[in-house]
Amino acid sequence: MYYSHNVTLQNSDLPNYTRVSLKSGMLSSIAYFTHVFVGQILWKEYNSITMDISSLTAVGAPNAELLNIIATVYGTCFLLFIIGLTVKAFKEYCIITKIGYIIFLIMAVTTVVGFNLFPLTSDKTEMNFQNMMHIVVTVLVVFTTISSFFFIGFGYLKKEGLRPLHFHLRITGAIIL
Repeated sequence: MYYSHNVTLQNSDLPNYTRVSLKSGMLSSIAYFTHVFVGQILWKEYNSITMDISSLTAVGAPNAELLNIIATVYGTCFLLFIIGLTVKAFKEYCIITKIGYIIFLIMAVTTVVGFNLFPLTSDKTEMNFQNMMHIVVTVLVVFTTISSFFFIGFGYLKKEGLRPLHFHLRITGAIIL
């Protein structure tokens, strides 16, 4: 892993929270993709292009219990990852980047807690309280994701060696927007 001034650091040189955070981030990605792929394999009618991912864990969906277990692994690892990044941000980055990571942490908590509290019901077309709250959580997640990308991206402009990430985060935020 390279940091500014081209100093090579070994994994053992990284603080514990950084090592745990990086591993948790990798595990969360694997768990997320496992959730989607296993869901597609177990539910033949599921189409990832035309159906939302929340359908996989909706109330009454086939294999929702198994997929919720995988989603819990994803959520736990994702939270650990974001907490580690936020701690790192408070130790190393400017205020704009810190605000971005706080917003990203809010997004992660909203994702994990909100979608667990308000899964879609089996009839997604019915606008009951649970489905309405699921939509509210989705809107919050999208808004906080986009805004965190812009804050972190602009904050990275001030950090030597992270300027290329600034460009990628702004472009990703714009595409999502």
